[in-house]
Amino acid sequence: MATDFDMVVIGGGAAGLTAAGISASLGARTALVEARKLGGDCTWTGCVPSKALLKAAGIAQNIRTAGRHGLNAADPQFDFCRIMDRVHEIQTAIYEEADAPPVYEKMGIEVIEGKAQFIDRERVEIAHPDGRKRQITSRFFVVGTGGRPAVPPIEGLAGTPYLTSETIFSLSKLPAKMMVIGAGPMGIEMAQAFRRLGSEIAVLGKGKHILRRDDAELTELLQQRLAAEGAGSANLRF
Repeated sequence: MATDFDMVVIGGGAAGLTAAGISASLGARTALVEARKLGGDCTWTGCVPSKALLKAAGIAQNIRTAGRHGLNAADPQFDFCRIMDRVHEIQTAIYEEADAPPVYEKMGIEVIEGKAQFIDRERVEIAHPDGRKRQITSRFFVVGTGGRPAVPPIEGLAGTPYLTSETIFSLSKLPAKMMVIGAGPMGIEMAQAFRRLGSEIAVLGKGKHILRRDDAELTELLQQRLAAEGAGSANLRF
């Protein structure tokens, strides 16, 4: 049976964008379906904003500890809102240069906004934001829909305003205090960044060490550094 496409990629994050680009480069008729903005976690809630925030926090820490290099140390002065504006500027620049639909349309990829649902092995129905629905067929599919932050089942958490990796970069005011639940890469990055910018930080996680999947000797050194900078840690099992 003839199909509309050779390849339909569902999800426009890092994996989906790569898969669609490779597919199109090999001459396959390709469609890319995304419910929100292309770019996924890396551009909007992960690598890009976290590293931009860490860079600003690192500069603040260098000013604060300049004395160890023979320079005059000082309390860094900054406007947190301007820092976040800079984070968003970097996100937008990367999106427009590498992730925006025209970039992929130039490759011959049809970019479709909406949510896809499988009808059968060769057909998906796409629900567009305006309520329209469209069915398309394809020989092959790649599902790269990513994930969402896991909210731990802690009593009372649902009734408490909290942030996740999807919302933390929408802050416009520096929190005076922050509790980070989870001692994995994202949690530790945010703990260090916000501590170096002046927030009082507590990190709660499972086990005796942060970053449990990494080398214990190295994570112990990092944990000591975080403690020296004022980011406390404690165990929490859930």
